Amino acid sequence: MVTKRSSGALFGACLLLATAFPAEAGQEGGPLTIEEMADTARTRLKERETELKARIAFELGNLKSHPETAQAQKSVKALVALGVEAVPALLDALKNPGDHVRRNTALALKALLGAAESPALRTQVRAVVTQKDHPGRAEALSVLEGTSDPETLALVRGILTEEGAAAALRVPALQHLARAGSSADGVSVLPQLKYDNPQVRRAALTALATLKATDGLPEVLKALDDIEATVAQEAFKTLGAWKDARATQKLLEIMENPNEERALQAIRTLGELGDAAAIPRIKERLRSTSVAVVDESAYALASLKDLSGEGPLTASERAALKKNPRSPEPHETLGKKYKKLADCSGNQGLYKKAILEYKSALDQSGQRQVFTLLVDLAACYARLQDFKTAAATLRRTQLEEFFFLKEREDFAEMMKDAKYKRMFDPQAK
Repeated sequence: MVTKRSSGALFGACLLLATAFPAEAGQEGGPLTIEEMADTARTRLKERETELKARIAFELGNLKSHPETAQAQKSVKALVALGVEAVPALLDALKNPGDHVRRNTALALKALLGAAESPALRTQVRAVVTQKDHPGRAEALSVLEGTSDPETLALVRGILTEEGAAAALRVPALQHLARAGSSADGVSVLPQLKYDNPQVRRAALTALATLKATDGLPEVLKALDDIEATVAQEAFKTLGAWKDARATQKLLEIMENPNEERALQAIRTLGELGDAAAIPRIKERLRSTSVAVVDESAYALASLKDLSGEGPLTASERAALKKNPRSPEPHETLGKKYKKLADCSGNQGLYKKAILEYKSALDQSGQRQVFTLLVDLAACYARLQDFKTAAATLRRTQLEEFFFLKEREDFAEMMKDAKYKRMFDPQAK
């Protein structure tokens, strides 16, 4: 049976043959007749079709037999080069039981969809996603990644409400909605926080953060106490992205948690939130006996633009100084805290306080501690752009080489000055 489409192709092939071989002899020795040209055209079209099928089969075979190699990537590119002719075979390959085969097939289909922007191909891929028993649903959904047409978005929302949809399908659906949806899609995302798979709950929180769906604040605050630590971490990140001051009180409560990791996450998120009301409580954490808590509090205060934090001595450090007032350790510790706060906040007055503490520590130090203290002291001078004093302080270490200066950000500006670069960089001499 000759269809309208095939007859058109056949007529075109006949014209091509007549143009290319005008003098070719027919069966009787004369020019080719129309019938003979038609037969030749049919033969050549069949040969091309057979060759194309063989090529597609060969490349698909490579995807199956060499799934994780460079050969598979070459086959993906070859299938894309074959264009829409390869689509039926690729769609069929999405049924393959091998995950790696389906992933590579999806890569080829996605490239084809990107190159052709074909609504028909998009419709074919969506049809695969709608088949609940199709093994390649998740991979087919990944082909549609980045598309925001109403039909695709409706399909994605449908997956999230579909009873029994696997986590492998829900996660990419949430990722798709995060990229192509709007804040109104928070209604579809929020129920996923109750799903038993932690990957789905994490993906839901990420989507809520991206969509700025702040109406879901109560649910996200509950997620801070999720039994799965990674889900709770994602909830902290979501609140940090939203910068919603309504979360401040809950975070301040968690900040007092004896679990240091949770306390650190709360302090970090308070800094991201930007609510100045949290500053007094965060300042109190600067007295913590935990170095990690003090450091995180310093960063949070710097983020909140509070430049008055001074990193006071902890109770144990004050006791040590009272017991032995000539001990260098508390002075050095306080110097480090002042410098950390200064690095975070840019408050030059804190560098000056750090200098005083380092000098006090130097006055009480034995020879063993002098080197570190002098370098830290020089770093404070360098931060204050007092390169001359910084250089003189470094000279007091009596070192012959200062190769480590290039590794420290404290001395970055100083080492840009040709004078000090020649002085301290052996390679510049």
